[in-house]
Amino acid sequence: MKVLVIDDDLSISIQLRKYLERNGFVVDVSNNGSSGLSLALSNCYDVILLDINLPGMDGVSVCYNLRNAKIHTPIIFLTVKDELNNKIRSFNLGGDDYIVKPFSMRELILRINAVSRRSKILLEDIIRFADLKINILNKEVYRGENVIVLSKKEFLLLKYLMKNIGKVLSREEIFDNVWDMNANPSSNIVEVYINKLRKKIDLDGCEPLINNLLGMGYYIGKKRYC
Repeated sequence: MKVLVIDDDLSISIQLRKYLERNGFVVDVSNNGSSGLSLALSNCYDVILLDINLPGMDGVSVCYNLRNAKIHTPIIFLTVKDELNNKIRSFNLGGDDYIVKPFSMRELILRINAVSRRSKILLEDIIRFADLKINILNKEVYRGENVIVLSKKEFLLLKYLMKNIGKVLSREEIFDNVWDMNANPSSNIVEVYINKLRKKIDLDGCEPLINNLLGMGYYIGKKRYC
């Protein structure tokens, strides 16, 4: 598991790194809010340990910027402040847990494992391919930074394609899994909705992600010719 520690207290940062690495974690450390944010935006972490009082940018602002950038890595706030208002604000901005200094290292690992498990459950509802992301739980679709607004049937079609990334799905498979028994199987409804999706997903200047193999079917993936 890879952990990012953002804390300006050098002694705590060193202790955290040594203890976590002894327990099998990979650890990056930043002692500044701005540089910590940059690391969190450019690397993949399983958990972020985030002090609230930081130079450059405070921990609450770091959390806000990460959530605003659609980074959903679990965040555990580390702080000397135990006031209820601070806890409420931290959770409202997207924090996942809150631990007051000084704390037990064993307890910290238990909390890291707990938020990591919760995050993995949630991530099962998010499917990505290239810069296309679909959140099944919230019914949100993004292509890069662009929000894609889909109808109910368009969303169901995209969800089925995204759950089978790279697999060529026949027209019949798509129809059977997206439409109900009241739809006419002899109509061109699958082709119509594929074209609707392409117009919304494969934006001008973007690599086409909804492709087909002639006579075989449709798939989400890189264009292939055989």
